[in-house]
Amino acid sequence: MSNGAIIETRDLRKVYRVGQVDVAALRGVDLDVQPGEFLSVVGPSGSGKSTLFHIIGGLTPPTAGEVKVGGQNLAALSDAGRTKMRRRTVGFVFQKFNLLPNLTARDNIAVSRYIAGLGTHPDAQFEEVLRLLGIAGRLDHKPNALSGGEQQRVAIARAIVNHPAILLADEPTGNLDSENSKAVLEILRDLNQRLGQTVLMITHNPEAAAYAHSTVHMRDGRIVDRTNAAGEPICLSRARTSSSPFARLSCSSPASLSVTGTARPYSSSTVAYGGRNMFSSSPAKTLVSARLEPLRLRTSPARALIAVNARGILN
Repeated sequence: MSNGAIIETRDLRKVYRVGQVDVAALRGVDLDVQPGEFLSVVGPSGSGKSTLFHIIGGLTPPTAGEVKVGGQNLAALSDAGRTKMRRRTVGFVFQKFNLLPNLTARDNIAVSRYIAGLGTHPDAQFEEVLRLLGIAGRLDHKPNALSGGEQQRVAIARAIVNHPAILLADEPTGNLDSENSKAVLEILRDLNQRLGQTVLMITHNPEAAAYAHSTVHMRDGRIVDRTNAAGEPICLSRARTSSSPFARLSCSSPASLSVTGTARPYSSSTVAYGGRNMFSSSPAKTLVSARLEPLRLRTSPARALIAVNARGILN
């Protein structure tokens, strides 16, 4: 189970004991998430998406199957090991903001640093993140003086202040109105695009899911489908064999590759975060590094699908 994915699950199963009845929450889930990918997981209540979230985050163990996060086999980790993994590798954003009411926004963020043993003062690079989140001027306010959207932005800042490899978001817009929901989703997308942040988002809202590179659809504890940003089905078995993080082979057309991303008019400047150079002088390379021949670009509002011939070798 090693294909460069930052999140890997194989035949993942979870059974809860409710009274004298066994309830199967997950029934054999196979999932790969590549570094820098923005993946949404959708499904009705009881589909298993929140259970999958908790297992990937090391919050609950699976009943059977394998799960690797950031190259670490969670089954092989002790409780202390899983705690360390949550502190350094994974950041969490929940539907409820879970901010400490007696602390300012700044101190809520600092608590995350302190728990991880990194001191309380964010590094200089994090100031740019605060500006991106739009809360740089609100850090000295307590939660009751912040709007719901501002509280969720503080929660996002707290989740990524330690530069985690993965951001897990469970219904991050569930308690927000439509305007604040859009703002938070655009922030998650910007974090993914500008900083290369891997994002796995649980949602029941198809409009929210559309902000991701691809969407996994769950029902009755299983993944029943995976679609790209254009809503087209992804052949999961073939997608795992591609060397590009966002390359998805069409099930119906074995001779074509499609690479999904979001088109933005980025400048040629360089952005560094956590020691990583996030994009180079070529805006096209912010999506993938590839030799694309031939190239076909179809755009919809703020979104594009790059379709390439399979002979174009992806780096």
